[in-house]
Amino acid sequence: MKGAKWILILLFVAAIWGSTFALVKETLPTFGAFALLFLRFGIAALLLWAFCLLRSRRISEAELKNGAILGFFLFVSFAAQTWGLNFTSPTNSAFITGLFVVLVPILSSIILGKIPERKIWLATALAFAGLYLLTGASTHFNLGDAVTLLSALGYALQIVYGKKYLAGGSTLHLVLVQLAAVALLSGVAMLAFGETPAAYPLPALGAVLFLGLFATLFAQWGQLAAQERLEPSKVVLVLILEPVFAALYSLFFFGESLSAAAIAGAGLMLAGMLASELELKKK
Repeated sequence: MKGAKWILILLFVAAIWGSTFALVKETLPTFGAFALLFLRFGIAALLLWAFCLLRSRRISEAELKNGAILGFFLFVSFAAQTWGLNFTSPTNSAFITGLFVVLVPILSSIILGKIPERKIWLATALAFAGLYLLTGASTHFNLGDAVTLLSALGYALQIVYGKKYLAGGSTLHLVLVQLAAVALLSGVAMLAFGETPAAYPLPALGAVLFLGLFATLFAQWGQLAAQERLEPSKVVLVLILEPVFAALYSLFFFGESLSAAAIAGAGLMLAGMLASELELKKK
């Protein structure tokens, strides 16, 4: 399997993200959506900045510009998903956000000028069908669903342009600028919406530290580092397994049952990831 090491790292990233649903849900009432994003990305940016200082390497203008663009796309993804949840269900939100698995191959063809292999389209179709079965999303479409589409588009653009910008910049520098950009934009939104927390309980701060260190710093580095070695379409076929891990956590730690459709959906998503590794013979 090509790039097995980086696929495993992406699986670990998906597993971490899958574990954060309950954590974010419990922490949001304390901080608010944008305040939580500000703290989460701010902690990650500060830690990576301290590490980069030890390396004594300056950030180039190109890295600064490209990292800021990636950060903008990522902020749009988080902000649209958060706002959309006010008007749609978590199930629909998870399904619509997961549409990035379909958007990435299309955008890769347009932006990178590289048409994905046939096996990637097959794997994408399997993952998309599996995501629908796993989430059991409704076909009813409302304003919240439309806004959440921006989340899928923002994340897809961040992945595709990340591949493009990695060719001419340091992974660490791009991640650092991206994290700082999201923290800055979240801080502005936090002040605009009056979400400045009045108190910082110790358990909530522990949750924010976990989100900042593992679900943000490590996850964003792991994603971009893997994209240096793997095609964007293959990256998303691993990251789309996030809801599978979330379902497994719910099953083993909270005793929630999984329907037959959800189990079949998880199986199709795993099949999609494996299908991306098939060697299809040409006629």
